[in-house]
Amino acid sequence: MQNNVLNFAFCLHCSERDIKQWENIVYSISSILKKEVNIVLFKDFVEEEKITEFDYHIVYANPDTSLKLWEKGYILLGKLKNDINSLCSITSLSYSSKKELINIALINSKYFLIPLLLYKKKYKNFHLIFAKNYEEIIDLVKKGIADFGFIYTSNLRELEDEKI
Repeated sequence: MQNNVLNFAFCLHCSERDIKQWENIVYSISSILKKEVNIVLFKDFVEEEKITEFDYHIVYANPDTSLKLWEKGYILLGKLKNDINSLCSITSLSYSSKKELINIALINSKYFLIPLLLYKKKYKNFHLIFAKNYEEIIDLVKKGIADFGFIYTSNLRELEDEKI
């Protein structure tokens, strides 16, 4: 890494709207440290899995990735004071509680298996559809290919005007 440039990587759960909100923080970091801050984004979770293979100065990550970074020697700082981003589920309009098999879209990550345990109690038969990113989960639910999908509330905010 170059001495005058800090690399700030953002987890894939950060939407474009989130990144825009981070710009002031990035600018402040750059001004205080008198260094350029390079924002690093990932296109999908396959690419993001490589986050632990490279050295970034600052990483805003989901809990699963945070644990991997902690094992690598990163210092965990927590989350922003007013950040209320959490996991939520979205449901397809074509979903019916009478279905024999429920299709659930999620990211292939340990962290995303936690909410699945809640659904497992309610549905005996379900099929997992692993997606590369949140946009793919939303698309699978919109098209009715998945009955449910797990995304972050920040991704949900982008769908405020849409009905899925």
